[in-house]
Amino acid sequence: MNKKNIVLIVDDTPENLQVLGDMLDQEGYEVLVATNGPDALEIVKASPAPDLILLDIMMPNMGGYEVCRQLKANPNSKTIPVIFISALGMTEQKIRAFKEGAVDYITKPFQTDEVVARVRTHLQLSRVAELKHEIAERKRAEEALREAQARQNAMIANITDVIAIISQDGINRYNSPNIQKWFGWHPEEVMGTSVWANIYAEDVDSVQSFFNTLASKPNSTGMVEYRYLCKNGRY
Repeated sequence: MNKKNIVLIVDDTPENLQVLGDMLDQEGYEVLVATNGPDALEIVKASPAPDLILLDIMMPNMGGYEVCRQLKANPNSKTIPVIFISALGMTEQKIRAFKEGAVDYITKPFQTDEVVARVRTHLQLSRVAELKHEIAERKRAEEALREAQARQNAMIANITDVIAIISQDGINRYNSPNIQKWFGWHPEEVMGTSVWANIYAEDVDSVQSFFNTLASKPNSTGMVEYRYLCKNGRY
């Protein structure tokens, strides 16, 4: 089930809160209301934060411009889209709204269809921006992983011994390239095979005991000696 988008309406006129709230509720949004700026800022601090804010300009205690300024100055709320909805319709007032960080401006008296359309549009744009950010973060993480893998491969290439990763059930998950130098096997030949198949029969019990010790004590270290089958048939 999809999560409802949360819309916060900030307006000191009860009639506006009622009309906007009913309208957005019918559209399937979860509606929060505040009658002044300080209350709105407190609501935004709560979890979950609103996905979009409809903000009046002329309010007691703290006007909409200041509310928007504080929202955009806070890293936790700066990405929440703010739509001013006000009876003030002068061009300079709209310009100031956008300078404070608003994404849109609706003039009262408003048309309900227009408000719904703009709310829906900006929620969609916000989701697109979130997805782009997630993709960028994932790409950065993948690049960091590739760089770490390259460093690890370079480090392993300089080690003369054989490095192997073996699961608790004895399956070869990784073998460094030097396995071919020491035992004749190409790393891909033993990938996914059972290590027990290549251990000398008389040494299996001691190796199994060693594995059991490691499995029962996380982060433990130790040593076991055993004979391993080379590709030429010798141990």
